[in-house]
Amino acid sequence: MRSHKGKQSRSRRDKLALGEPEVRQLLLLMDADKNGKISKEEWMKFMEAEFDRLDKDRKGELTHVVNEATYLLPDQATNDCGLSIAGMNGKGTEIYDYEFCGTHEGQDSFYHERTVDPQTWALGAPQQIFAWSVDSIGNPDSVQLIKGLLFAFAYPVAYQPYNELQVYPITTNKKAKPRIDCTSTMLAACGSDTGVAHPSAKYVFYTNAQNNTTEVDAVDLSSKQIVSTGTMFSTLTPNILEFSPDGWVVCSWERPASTISIFGFNASTAAITTGGSVTEASTISILPAERR
Repeated sequence: MRSHKGKQSRSRRDKLALGEPEVRQLLLLMDADKNGKISKEEWMKFMEAEFDRLDKDRKGELTHVVNEATYLLPDQATNDCGLSIAGMNGKGTEIYDYEFCGTHEGQDSFYHERTVDPQTWALGAPQQIFAWSVDSIGNPDSVQLIKGLLFAFAYPVAYQPYNELQVYPITTNKKAKPRIDCTSTMLAACGSDTGVAHPSAKYVFYTNAQNNTTEVDAVDLSSKQIVSTGTMFSTLTPNILEFSPDGWVVCSWERPASTISIFGFNASTAAITTGGSVTEASTISILPAERR
């Protein structure tokens, strides 16, 4: 009779070796007094706090991640369609998706809200919250869902001053009216520039493609207006800005130069601070993150 004890031991050692890089990272986090050593007390305190953080339902046990819900885009016949996730609400009880379709006549997109059961993680039925449609010469809308608000940047004709921004509450009421409807009549940037909403939902950053300047404008729901703050800064090329999750860091990716410019942003004063830059020739996309 053959023994498999040796193979099992090697397999166990191999698995431990695979996890070693992650363990090294954990040790850095556990070193509370930063003396380069981990005491048993530090180890136990960290693991106990991490266990409590992951034990959401307070059952005193953890399980592997389980796929609780899956949904597919229904067959769209001859249309070229795709399904993507647009975000979630802060409590994780609602998920937002958007269905994008290209046809011979133009492009269509439909945004839906689905409830998420916090106990079973099952998904509810899709409820439409927004939709847009453009013909074959138009540009797709840019839609962001942030803190209960839906920002819809419309760019119907490329390089023409016919743009607008509409800010809606996130709702399944198809008759809902925008809380803000900004065109060039309200603010010049709304009618001509490329915009992106700040993670706080309190500001919109508009970039002028003609002179590569970006202005910071405030979202004033009480007056139903987008209002200039007077803050402006320049980038090497016109592009969509990216924000860190907390909104304190603004990144501008200059694709031709493969350079990422970094700016600081104070949401209390709308002030911009110019930082440094990073050049990386192999960059194909950027995803700002928040280190904790």
